[in-house]
Amino acid sequence: MGILVSLSLALLCAVLASSRGRSPVAWFFIGLLFPLLGLILVLVLEDRAAQAQQDARLERSHARGEQRRRHDRQVADQRFAATEMRLAAHDRALGIDTTADFPTQAPPPVPTPPGSGVVRWHYAVGRQPAGPVDTTTLRRLLEHGVVDDDTLVWRKGMSEWQQLGDCDELAALRDVQARREGWSSDA
Repeated sequence: MGILVSLSLALLCAVLASSRGRSPVAWFFIGLLFPLLGLILVLVLEDRAAQAQQDARLERSHARGEQRRRHDRQVADQRFAATEMRLAAHDRALGIDTTADFPTQAPPPVPTPPGSGVVRWHYAVGRQPAGPVDTTTLRRLLEHGVVDDDTLVWRKGMSEWQQLGDCDELAALRDVQARREGWSSDA
């Protein structure tokens, strides 16, 4: 009876191993020598048949993707060649060569001379500092009455805050203030 149970477990191990992509002969002998351990191992170990099917699916998918990329590249190359031919035909018809005028790389950035940068002003309204803003924005703030001649201003390079009315660099802005005050007194 013990031999019959051992042979049936060995046969079961061989059948399960075969369905899971493993060697049925090897698993028959493992099941014969270690019946319960062989059965547990064949059930616990990964299913090689399912893994092989999944690998085959991934390989087919990869091959289709690669084929699609090659086709797309071929179509793009054909379109590029057709565009080049059309441009060459236009160039011949017009008697010009536009390929010589087209730069192959971007020109280097133009260096800005020192001191030509935008001056950034900080200002204080009601003891609350604000900014930095450029001179144009400061002019707009003056036109709208947000700042006036008594507003404190500062920029990099100044030792301390000054009133806008006392700052020589902003003399042109004071003319805006004078015009604004003139308009309000005319009304």
